[in-house]
This record gives sequence, C-alpha cells and structure tokens, in this order.
Amino acid sequence: MKSYYLEDFAIGQTYKSAGRTVTESDIAWFAGLSGDMTSLSINTEIAKQSDFGGRIAQGMLGSSILFGLWVRLGVMELNGIALLETNWKYVLPIRPGDTIHAECVVTQVKLSSKPYKGTVYLQINGVNQMDEVVQEGQMVFLMKARGLY
Repeated sequence: MKSYYLEDFAIGQTYKSAGRTVTESDIAWFAGLSGDMTSLSINTEIAKQSDFGGRIAQGMLGSSILFGLWVRLGVMELNGIALLETNWKYVLPIRPGDTIHAECVVTQVKLSSKPYKGTVYLQINGVNQMDEVVQEGQMVFLMKARGLY
C-alpha cells in the first residue's frame, strides 16, 4: 500500500477498486445503523409492487460502500487529512447480490495557500457486475503535500 502526497496525484490518473457484493445483511445492518428503514429496502412485499420489482439497497449504503472501496486502495492512508465535499447522483438501483466496484479519476489538483497541503478532486463511478454505472459522484479531499512547490 502506497500513501500518496498531493504531488503524487495528476489530472487524469485513474484507479479501480476491487469488487464488493452487496448482501441482504448489509442492507439490514445499514437500516439499523442509519435509521433508513425505506420499504424498498426492508419490505419484500412492498418492494415487489414497486417499479423496481424487488428490494434495493439504500442509496447511501451504496455510496458508503464505494467510499470504502476508494479508501481501501490505500492512496490516502497516511496523508489524507479530510474529506471536504461530496456531490452524489444515484443512477440505477443496487440490488442484493450485486457486486460493485469504484472507478476513480483525478479531475483536479490544487495547492493550498497554506503550506504543506492541498486538495485533490475525484470523479468516482460505482459500477456493477454488468458494467453499468449505478452511482456517480465527485469528492474533494484535503491532502498533505511535501511542499516541493
């Protein structure tokens, strides 16, 4: 695992995470933890009657898993200071049994006016086992810099 500094990121740099299967247990645990008891996620009979035709994972569960997959890449392990901003779009439902992974692209790198830090902007797409984008978002991270500027 390599922990990057701000200077190690470049516009257009791409990362792809490992996959992770979303389970029935994930959905139940997330409902209990978050309080998101949406019928589409926890009530099989109601969900069958919906446009989705069955249960789906909570949207925030999907984005939480995708964030975790990004973190597991380890590039921010020692030098990431904070997540500053997110902007998220839910494109397609994630169903129990779907396997998703994160595809990440660096879109901007900016040195801060304060010494030894800056921001990295990422586009993150959540992609399922059928190669469909299920969620997409942008994240901005505050990172340590070596100060070589």
